[in-house]
Amino acid sequence: MRNTGVLQPQVPFRIRDYDRGRFDGRLGDHHGYRGSYGNPTDVTKANVRNETRKLPQCIIIGVRKGGTRALLDFLEVHPGIKSAGREIHFFDTDENYNLGLDWYRSMMPPSSPGQITIEKTPKYFVSPRVPERIAKMNGSIKLILIVRDPLERSISDFAQLKKSGKGPREFEGAAINYTTGNVTSKFRPILYSLYYVHLRHWLKHFKLEQMLVLNSENFVKNPTNTLSQIETFLNLKHVLTREQFYFNETKGFYCLKEQTGLRGKKRKQAGCMGSFKGIEHPNISAVVSEKIRTFFRPFNEVFFKTIGEDFHWH
Repeated sequence: MRNTGVLQPQVPFRIRDYDRGRFDGRLGDHHGYRGSYGNPTDVTKANVRNETRKLPQCIIIGVRKGGTRALLDFLEVHPGIKSAGREIHFFDTDENYNLGLDWYRSMMPPSSPGQITIEKTPKYFVSPRVPERIAKMNGSIKLILIVRDPLERSISDFAQLKKSGKGPREFEGAAINYTTGNVTSKFRPILYSLYYVHLRHWLKHFKLEQMLVLNSENFVKNPTNTLSQIETFLNLKHVLTREQFYFNETKGFYCLKEQTGLRGKKRKQAGCMGSFKGIEHPNISAVVSEKIRTFFRPFNEVFFKTIGEDFHWH
C-alpha cells in the first residue's frame, strides 16, 4: 500500500492475518475494459430504443447494515441512473466470477447511452480479493462506500445474523472474551466494522479520488444532501430534491414518494430508511459499549485521516 503518512492503529491481531492472498481466475479478453462517463440527460423514448446492457460504471461496495439498500432505492429516482435490482456477488464469489464478464454484464439492466449503470454488493468492501478483480475490469471505475458508526453497525449486523439463524445468541458473549477481557476482533460484526482494515486493500488498486465515502448518519438525517454529493461525484444533473421524499413521523425516517416514470407508469414505492428497525436489537451494557468503542477508536482515527474527513463517532 502506498505511504499515506498515517500511523497504523495498535490492535490485538495482525491486519495481515486477515489477508486472503491473491485470487485465482481469468478475465479473458475483457480486462482492458474502461468505463466512460458521458453527459447524462433526461431519458427520452428515443434513448429507450437504444438501450443496451453495460458493465457498471459505478459500484456501491459497502457497508453491510450501512444503508446501501435505501441509498440505491433513492438513487433509482434519478433518470440518469439504472441499477441492478439485486446484489450480484460477482467479484466476491468464485462460482459467479468464473462465469466471466459477459455473464456479469447480462445481470445489468438495459440502459441508454447517457445513463450510468450501478451495482450494489456490500460484501465487496470486506472481501480482500475484490479490489484487484474490479480494477482488472475497470481501473477507472467510481466506487461509493457508505459507512456507519462501527458499534451501531456491529449491533445491527449481529441482530440480522441472529434473525437468520447464522450468528451466536448473545452479542456481549461473542464480542468480548471474558477470559482476557479483550474485544474479540475476529467476531464478524466487529471485524466488518474495522473500516481501515478493509480500505487499505482498495487503496492498493484505486485512487482515493475514485471513492466517495459517505456517512450513513448524515444520509439518514439529510438524504438530499447525500444524494447531491453523489450527483456531483458521478457528474450527473442535479435533479433529486426534497420533493421526492417525505419524513415519516411514525417510523422516524425519510421515505420515497411514489414516482411517475416514462409513459406515466407508476414505479413501485421504494419504502423507507430504517427497515432494520423491525429486527430486535440486543441490549448492551454501558461498560461493554464503552469497551468496544475504545477498541474501535484508533481504527476510526486512522480511517478518518486516510479519507480526510471526520464523522465524529463517539
